[in-house]
Amino acid sequence: MRPSSASKRKTAVSLKDAPLSTVLSHPPFYCLGLWVAVHILKLNFVVATINDQLDLAMDANQAELLITIFGAMLPFGFIVLPGVAYLLSRSTLLCFQIANVVGILYGVVLTFFSGVASYDIFVVFVAVATSRQLVYSTVFHQTGELFGFKNYGVLLGLINIVVSGVSLLQGPLVQWAESVQDYFYPNVVLLALTLPLFVIVYWTTDGSDTEKVTTKRKGTNGKNGAIPTEITGLLDPEEVSSPMGRPRTYSDAMLMT
Repeated sequence: MRPSSASKRKTAVSLKDAPLSTVLSHPPFYCLGLWVAVHILKLNFVVATINDQLDLAMDANQAELLITIFGAMLPFGFIVLPGVAYLLSRSTLLCFQIANVVGILYGVVLTFFSGVASYDIFVVFVAVATSRQLVYSTVFHQTGELFGFKNYGVLLGLINIVVSGVSLLQGPLVQWAESVQDYFYPNVVLLALTLPLFVIVYWTTDGSDTEKVTTKRKGTNGKNGAIPTEITGLLDPEEVSSPMGRPRTYSDAMLMT
């Protein structure tokens, strides 16, 4: 078993229902808070400024029509929740990265193609309507998965404080855009802030996806007929025999490389 893999599994177990001081002294909490904070900053910025962005990007009649369409689509983000729940049951990391990709897509459209109505409707409007559900569902799930439920409410409150702190950037960004009558540069800044999130997410999972897969494989092993349990994912993979009789290495249980 690789030392780095062992370290990740050890960290994940030690943070589960750990004292609040222990959780707050490790990077995963801050990475999780920063991840959601950047996404919510971007979404709030779009909702607050979409009228002005469309007015600047196209003629008044077309902008008014698109604003009406956006208002009609915004409440229906909940339709993605069943799909999000399924993805979370398979891979939390995948949900994190899907949210990041969606953030890049609508950021690129707003930055470079905001005058194209079809892109606004089918990329920006759909993404903004659904992303909040995806982001918050992922964070709620991962907070319990990674830190347990001993301090669940307190941790969510602290994450919201991080979100509120980062959201203070929205005011200066809006003022900047209004002062130059152009949202290009604020959108570039928000787009750039999304890029590090593709790396940050690897500090927010700590091998929990691997534990899910190990649990499923243990439960479906035809020889031992084991019933999957929460503790199965915590077993040392080197102590679990594979169906072929050889020791299963940690890489055998990996979902993604």
